Amino acid sequence: MRPLATLSILVLLAACAVPPGPCRSALTPDLERIDALIAETRLNLDRGYAMGRTTTGGGGFNVCVGGGGDNVGVSLCTPGTATTRTGPVAIDPVAEREKLAALEARRAELARRIAAEIAACEAARS
Repeated sequence: MRPLATLSILVLLAACAVPPGPCRSALTPDLERIDALIAETRLNLDRGYAMGRTTTGGGGFNVCVGGGGDNVGVSLCTPGTATTRTGPVAIDPVAEREKLAALEARRAELARRIAAEIAACEAARS
């Protein structure tokens, strides 16, 4: 009988426990995105270029000449599929520095809002 009473008390205590980190702000993912953008912008400034995607091919029409067997003639055909390549892209360092300053200002403001939301949440839970 004693183990059942102990188990019952433990179940009641577990039901009343507060989950860890209940006061996480809904804005935290935005802060994480801004941090990633700041890191990317700093990297671009350090190396002097950004990495971007360029797509080649896949557009327009070509004149195709058939041959062999019954398929002799001239027709319009589409070129092969488009190819996407990642490579260096020129940046404007002045514009990148301005973007970095704007991101850092936005991050500071967002961090203050998150801290205020978490403090209000924790105060309400106390």
